[in-house]
Order: sequence, then structure tokens, then C-alpha cells
Amino acid sequence: MTERKGSQKGFVAVTLITILAIALVLIVYATFLGTFTGGEVVYGENLDGQVLYSKGNLTDTGNWTNSFAVASGSAWYACLNITSTDGYIGEVTVTFRLQFYQNSTNVGLATVATITLNGTVGERVYVSPTGVITNNRNWQSSCTAGYSYKVQAQVDST
Repeated sequence: MTERKGSQKGFVAVTLITILAIALVLIVYATFLGTFTGGEVVYGENLDGQVLYSKGNLTDTGNWTNSFAVASGSAWYACLNITSTDGYIGEVTVTFRLQFYQNSTNVGLATVATITLNGTVGERVYVSPTGVITNNRNWQSSCTAGYSYKVQAQVDST
């Protein structure tokens, strides 16, 4: 009976050693298969857009254009029109600056809008603290007759 117990212990020991050896071989084999890395994926940070101008400050898209002439002393407005189809989702600040068209020198004080973008094409950010059309900035008082201007919109994630 003692011989039998000894052979059972030996069998168990050999079996455990064999299982351990096989497990180590599998682990080592899996390690040698390698690691593969794909290319860059830019997730939710694609943002394209254009600054549009309007004399009427109405929400209808037909009232906005990328350039126009306005009579001295007349009101005019700007907005950032998002054109990305898979755009940024999240809160952003948009800094709007009036600039001389010829040399991009800033004119007056910037207006900063804080707004949450939902990532869809056609979103608009207006020149107001909340980014909505209510209280959209009228640039009339910042301009002098005889000069050409443009509005720059800088977008930063928060």
C-alpha cells in the first residue's frame, strides 16, 4: 500500500510538472506572437468651419455669406459656421477677433463665447458670451470707413 501511495504521489507530481511545463510553453509561445499597433485615430477632434457675415443677424442661412460690403455706419454681424461632418463634441471657447483684412492686426477687444458643440455639420457659434444669436456682437462701432476687416474665430477645447 505504501508503494501505491508513493506511485500516486509520483504520478500527481509528474502530472503537475507536465501541466506547468505545457502552460509555460503556451505563455512563451503567446509572447512570441508579437504586438501590432494600428495607425492614428483622431476621435472627436475634427473641426472645420468658416466665419460668415450678415447684415440682418437672422438665423436663416440665406442671410449669411463669407464676404460682403457694408455701408459706413451700418450694422454687421459674424458667426462661426461648423462644416465638419464628424466634428468635435464637447465644450469649447471660441475667441472672436476683429482684424484689419490687409495685415491681420487685431482691432479692439475680442469676444469669447463658451458653448457645447454636438459634433454635427451646420452648427453655428455666434459672437456672444454664450455663443447663441441673442446678443450677437454688432461690429459697426469697431470699424472706421475706408478700411476692410475680417473676423477671426479661434476654437479651443475647455
